[in-house]
Parts: sequence; structure tokens; C-alpha cells
Amino acid sequence: MQFFGTNAIQTSTASQELVQLTAPYTAYSKFSFMNDQSCQIQINTSSAIYLRAAQGFDTDRHDYHIYSFIIVTAGITYNFIAEVE
Repeated sequence: MQFFGTNAIQTSTASQELVQLTAPYTAYSKFSFMNDQSCQIQINTSSAIYLRAAQGFDTDRHDYHIYSFIIVTAGITYNFIAEVE
């Protein structure tokens, strides 16, 4: 098991990808994202999804793995933590 995430609050750029793994890891098995402002995101191959300010997004091992998580909206502050197996 290995953990990834932000070491401080970050500010997004447009279309910012958060999944940046190298072999042997290809997807997050657990993922938690917290957004301070409203924003749009894309998960795996989804269309844009709207999140209200402070709504956040979480998955665990029983959900689909996250191999792409894009913050579409620029200028929002956020942090995340993720786990790979």
C-alpha cells in the first residue's frame, strides 16, 4: 500500500490532472478530494461534473478505481489524498 496527495493546499490550473502515477501503479484504489470553491471535475472518462463549494468527492476500494481525475476549473483551492495497492 502506498499513499499520494498534496502536501499543502493547492490552486488548480485549467484541466489539471491529479492522477500522475508510474508503473507498477496505474490507478487509485481509494481517493478523497476536497474543493474549497465550486468547480467542475471529470472522473475517468466522464463528462464534466459540478461540485458545490466544500462538497468534495470520495471513493474507497469497493468503488471503481480512479485512473483519471481532472479539475476542469482553474483557480480553485483544493487538497487530496489517495491510496494505491
